[in-house]
Amino acid sequence: MAKPLKIFLAVVGAVVVLVVGAVVIAASLFDPNDYRGKITEAVKQQTGRDLQLGDIKLSVFPWLKVRLSDVSFSNAPGFGDAPMAQIKEAAVGVQLLPLLLDKKVRASSVTLDGLRLELAKNAEGVTNWAELIKPEDPNAPPEQAGPIKMEDVDIAGITLTDAFVTYRDAQTQQVYRLEKLNLATGALKPGKPMDIDITLKAIGEAQKLSADIVFSSTVMADLVTQRATLDALKLSLKAQGEGQTLDLTLAANVAANLQTQAVDLDGLKLNFKAAMKDLSAEGLLVGRVLADMSKQSVDVDGLKLDFKTKMKDQSAEGTLVGDVLADLAKKSVSVAGLKLDFKAAMKDLAAQGVLSTNLKAGLDSKRYELAGLNLDATATGAAVPGGKQALKRSGNAAYDGTAGTMKFSEGRIGAAG
Repeated sequence: MAKPLKIFLAVVGAVVVLVVGAVVIAASLFDPNDYRGKITEAVKQQTGRDLQLGDIKLSVFPWLKVRLSDVSFSNAPGFGDAPMAQIKEAAVGVQLLPLLLDKKVRASSVTLDGLRLELAKNAEGVTNWAELIKPEDPNAPPEQAGPIKMEDVDIAGITLTDAFVTYRDAQTQQVYRLEKLNLATGALKPGKPMDIDITLKAIGEAQKLSADIVFSSTVMADLVTQRATLDALKLSLKAQGEGQTLDLTLAANVAANLQTQAVDLDGLKLNFKAAMKDLSAEGLLVGRVLADMSKQSVDVDGLKLDFKTKMKDQSAEGTLVGDVLADLAKKSVSVAGLKLDFKAAMKDLAAQGVLSTNLKAGLDSKRYELAGLNLDATATGAAVPGGKQALKRSGNAAYDGTAGTMKFSEGRIGAAG
């Protein structure tokens, strides 16, 4: 029994060696540049656009690797003579034996260097990529499954370096640019988490705004259940415009269900610092955000906001805590257990204290109800009679923004100074 098995394995091994050897010999005799014309002709027939290819390099074993240089793809008619897309260099490799023996794709990192992409919409609302995307035919028969299954595809990663993307909208006269775009991912395998890192500079020309953005996370996506998670998400943004600056860092673990339109941001931590003209603000916000777009609701559990603001000779700082529930359909907000510990100052007046209440607000009706209100504050300064006054207030309050009236009920007021 052992001898036939050895013979079988020897034959299989010999066949594999012969196949691989044949591929290697063929590749050594084959110059892919000889087929450049056929490739560009096929693209012309499929898209109506011109594809230009520079040098094409091919290597074999243990990786079947293809490297392209100086690639350009022409623009749509009516969008100018400049190419729609250019790539300085692109490369990808596939392991030969798993592909030949098991029909499994084991690809090296897909790399694109020096991408230049020009996207545009003309005055009639037509984009320069519209004819490249074929609309789905609802009556078309389902596509037959190919010999390679998605679960058998394993890509080492995607690397995009030094990319520039421009979008021009002739209808709105807006121009947006992404510059110095760099993207790197970990292994792409169905059902497995993937690391992703992105850096870029975003520019809005009309707004005269620019932002440096850094993003990283471990992403897990399930296309069947339409669920996705972004673990250890980190985002930093540094934006500046005419007399405006914003520095922001965000960290969270995100879980999203696209079917139910629900998003959970756990462990949210948002640091911000902003300035414009005579106003500046900075702070730290933490909490957990639960958003359900099917119900048009946003719930923030354990909200805590530490803040500082300054405007000319006025300043304020404090800590705000509470549990927030917003109904986007009704445009209403409620905050349970709201507590504000504050300090404020302006010219000849300073105040500090603690306010606690349960808040209900109607944004359309401009009505605000404060139940169980408690205020314990002290005001000092030249503008205060006697130089110092203490104020205590408890009860319920209602403010009507339309009428501009405030009503107090079931309360007590105490003052001393």
